[in-house]
Amino acid sequence: MSRYQDALDRLMTLPDFERKSRSQDPPDFHLKRMQLLMESCGNPQNAVPAIHVAGSKGKGSTAAMITSILAAAGNTVGLYTSPSLHAARERIRVGLEPIAEDTFADLVDELWPHILGVSEDGNVGKISYFEIMTAMAWAHFANIDANFQVVEVGLGGRLDATNLLNPLVSVITPIGLDHVAILGNTIPEIAAEKGGIIKPDTPVVIGRQPAAAMTTLTTIAHSRGAPITIALDAVGGQQSPTSNGTSPVTHFESSISGNSYSSAVPLFGNHQLDNASVAIAAIEQLPANSRPSADAVERGLATVKWPARAEILPTDNNSATILVDGAHSPESATVLADVIADLNLSSTSSAVVVIYGGSGGHDFAETAARLATDNTKFIVTQSRHPKSVPSDEVAEALLRDNVNVAQVTANTTEALAAAKKLAEKHDLIVATGSLAIAAEIREIELNIQPDYYPTLRLPAADRK
Repeated sequence: MSRYQDALDRLMTLPDFERKSRSQDPPDFHLKRMQLLMESCGNPQNAVPAIHVAGSKGKGSTAAMITSILAAAGNTVGLYTSPSLHAARERIRVGLEPIAEDTFADLVDELWPHILGVSEDGNVGKISYFEIMTAMAWAHFANIDANFQVVEVGLGGRLDATNLLNPLVSVITPIGLDHVAILGNTIPEIAAEKGGIIKPDTPVVIGRQPAAAMTTLTTIAHSRGAPITIALDAVGGQQSPTSNGTSPVTHFESSISGNSYSSAVPLFGNHQLDNASVAIAAIEQLPANSRPSADAVERGLATVKWPARAEILPTDNNSATILVDGAHSPESATVLADVIADLNLSSTSSAVVVIYGGSGGHDFAETAARLATDNTKFIVTQSRHPKSVPSDEVAEALLRDNVNVAQVTANTTEALAAAKKLAEKHDLIVATGSLAIAAEIREIELNIQPDYYPTLRLPAADRK
């Protein structure tokens, strides 16, 4: 067994609310456990200047853009995101590159005594998988003397393990109804949780929001004396897909705070214009002596990579185009539907075949309905993820909403094969419904070997 696999196996002994049932590990969300862990480790989260990113949509892409811009300016930048696509080490990056397997294993070895020490404290509960991954990221960024760290919130914000940061800038991307069982049933409730990352007297950049979310966020910011920057809603720009089979780009042109920027962003969709605006607005809140130049901003945007976000996979000229996207909410599906339309592949002469799977805790039926058109056929499937919903259950829900279900498959390998049989050369295959579905199609098409985890089967009640 490799050291990396041994490290993964050890981590999987910890409470893991992303993959496992909560029935054995009650969701006692608080920051006391994380505070104790970081104090035990010497508080490495305070060693590197931080940009903290929360939101329901676009926070991963925005964090990647910020990281790419800072790296283009010559900085060593740590990036912490979740979940991973194919490997746990993807969560901890330097620039946009995941750390090495041996480095990952070293970090587990380094922090394991601290994990055991805090977990033995009967008053705070056991350290979770997400908490230790967060601690590993902070330790690594401190170990390498990074110039900046860009840290994405895992869930919510107020009680998220990442909220021990005292960042240079807080960033909140668009908010929607997601994780309602944990964060609340209304936009103001969810916004209050996301807005929990706003720190006193610390600049906050707010992306495009529903009115109710904007009201809640600005109220929190004012109460804490946090200067507010509203990222521009109207950004001059246009999109043009490439015609040579590579992924399309988004042309970005903007003027913010008197500075003009122009770049071709290799992430497709109008929503990426918003994400780029938020990223630039965050960069412009940094201290003047560490703020990247306009040239670095443009180069960073032009070289950003963030897979499985409206990503077109390479295929031969005789095959249907394959697009993978992690859309798992109705709002994200609306954005994806716009991307599909902008690709000009959903005309009357071509069809869209959607490989679709649902995940517990998300409104997978309404998400699918947002993608459904008269020219769309769905192949329902199930990912390996233990919180994925059985394909027959997903299919029943879609059929109740009059979504055109062409086939039901047991796994993504079967689903992709069925989609390729159904789709003509000029059609579009879209793999979506969860990031796990997008990841597995990438693995099949690009021959990627994912991390190995023991099968974790959950009863239906525990997928919620």
